[in-house]
Amino acid sequence: MKYIYWIGSFILIALILVTGFCVIEYRVEINGYFVKYDKLVSFLFQFLAVFMALITAIIAVLIQSKNKHDKEIESSIECIEYWRGSDFLEASNNYDKVVVKNKGALANLSKFENRLKPDFGAIHNYLSEYEKVAIKVNQKVFDESVIYDQLGIIMYMQYYMCMKSFINGVHEWNPGIYKNTEKLLIKWEPKASKDASAFINAQSLRNT
Repeated sequence: MKYIYWIGSFILIALILVTGFCVIEYRVEINGYFVKYDKLVSFLFQFLAVFMALITAIIAVLIQSKNKHDKEIESSIECIEYWRGSDFLEASNNYDKVVVKNKGALANLSKFENRLKPDFGAIHNYLSEYEKVAIKVNQKVFDESVIYDQLGIIMYMQYYMCMKSFINGVHEWNPGIYKNTEKLLIKWEPKASKDASAFINAQSLRNT
């Protein structure tokens, strides 16, 4: 995408230069055509005006697309910085403690009668961070490829190893919650499952 903007700009500038050169080089012939073929010349100028307007519109769309993509990248970087900061670390630590305490059996914790318990709140707060990211990826506020490269495997592994049973349990009494997270991770699953397996294998080899 970033190269299309420069290619489009180069083509537009080249067309302007070539047109200007032809006008100067063949100004006498052009003046004769004005007199002899005034209707044809008028048509050609109209065609050229439409053509230049089209090129200008294409360049404007490319510039707008590039600016939007740049903004997505900037927002994605801010998201990654937050996930690696102290605020998210606290939510992550609380989540880890609950997972260890419940020995991975989060389905029971997800029941309606447990919704006011601190352990439920810890899991919910952690999942809410996933949901915020998923919403912004799905709405194209964040650049999906950047988020996947930096956070995708972590999100996928946590979801399928721990959080899926909790989410399924919550959906029995609140079916709308965490839907963006599920939608995104299901979309990522074909690639993420392979990347997660490679990551686990690499970690196993490193620890041997």
